[in-house]
Amino acid sequence: MGSGKGKTRRALAAAQLREKTAEKTDKIVFQQDKWDEFVKSGSIWEEEFYGYYLEENPNANLEDGRVPPHLEDEDYRKLMIELFTDAVSVGAIALPEPYNCEDFEFVSNKGDGFGELYDGGYNILCVRLAGQTRHMQQITVPNISWEYNMTMSSLAIVSTLERVADEISWLVQTEDGPDNLKRRTSPEDEAGRYGRS
Repeated sequence: MGSGKGKTRRALAAAQLREKTAEKTDKIVFQQDKWDEFVKSGSIWEEEFYGYYLEENPNANLEDGRVPPHLEDEDYRKLMIELFTDAVSVGAIALPEPYNCEDFEFVSNKGDGFGELYDGGYNILCVRLAGQTRHMQQITVPNISWEYNMTMSSLAIVSTLERVADEISWLVQTEDGPDNLKRRTSPEDEAGRYGRS
């Protein structure tokens, strides 16, 4: 991660496409028109997703007909953070006050239970409120869903961002909002929980 293209273009796009944030009670939705505007205005409609966000594109030195190896979970997690940050910056996902991108964590989780998106050998990319260990909401299985040659305008990107918006909407409308999170983890609460003063 770190070619810097995402961060540079994010800053430009944010300046051009400032939108008011959503209300906390609103359902957070992915606004594809804003994403499309971002990739078209940045001339990245046909740019490879991995080449845009990764310093070294895993597809750059492939022989014809060969598929690159899957990335590590940590690489997929970092890619998701960059993608999500871009989507928020350009107004394609409007977060309600007082939330910002740093209030959410993307993690890999083993897919081996009832109700999972997938039950197999690859991990599922999930989102949760920062600092939480429960209420992980499943987003995608990047090893399967994210094709090695997908572009920034790919349907897989759109589907992923739609799912992120849905799952974040659920998270912010539950009791585990950032105010409750701060209350539960304050030094006073921790001291009281363990009988310390």
